[in-house]
Amino acid sequence: MPLPDLMDISYYFEQAGVGLGREETFKIFLALKNLVDTHTLQNVRFWGKVFGTVKNYIVAEVEYREGAEDDEVEEEEVEEKVQEEEEEDEKNEEEDLPKTDYKPPPKIPKEENGTGCNKKTYFVCNEPGTEWIKLPPVDPAEIVCARQLKKFFTGDLSAPVISYPPFPGLEMNYLRARSRGSALLLISVLLITSNLKRMTMMTAMVKVVTRIR
Repeated sequence: MPLPDLMDISYYFEQAGVGLGREETFKIFLALKNLVDTHTLQNVRFWGKVFGTVKNYIVAEVEYREGAEDDEVEEEEVEEKVQEEEEEDEKNEEEDLPKTDYKPPPKIPKEENGTGCNKKTYFVCNEPGTEWIKLPPVDPAEIVCARQLKKFFTGDLSAPVISYPPFPGLEMNYLRARSRGSALLLISVLLITSNLKRMTMMTAMVKVVTRIR
């Protein structure tokens, strides 16, 4: 089963004096189970709870099975193309204005799903039992801007992010950019673990050579 025993994990956090309480943890576990039943997922992890000024966010970190996410990605690409076509039609309807010679710097492309900061996919809901909403892939420009901001969440994914420097997206993009830290933490933990294993193996080899001598 891709869903770990959340109640067992929360028990150990409870021993350290942290956690969300058994009742809320059990509700979140049932919500995650519902997410597993409605999507083809390989791994599911309760990422955490984000407090907002109006509503809160329950965040789940998931990983799709091979080929399961391709269908959903195609649907998202179709919606993006429709939005781009509508924007182009609006621009054509506008009157011709004087053009400037300024050229903005080239936009850094997004990393593909399953790689880098988009290795994991994130779902959010405001309360356990409500509908899970998939967060969009993170953009490098969003990460750079989010690191410069200190702003409260409202609990509304469609809310604009009024800030300076201006954030290129809505609150759902800001939340996704903030959650990218766990991906970087996971990479650092894996690197530390691999280095410790190498050091242990090298120490064992040195002891064996010493004994032979």
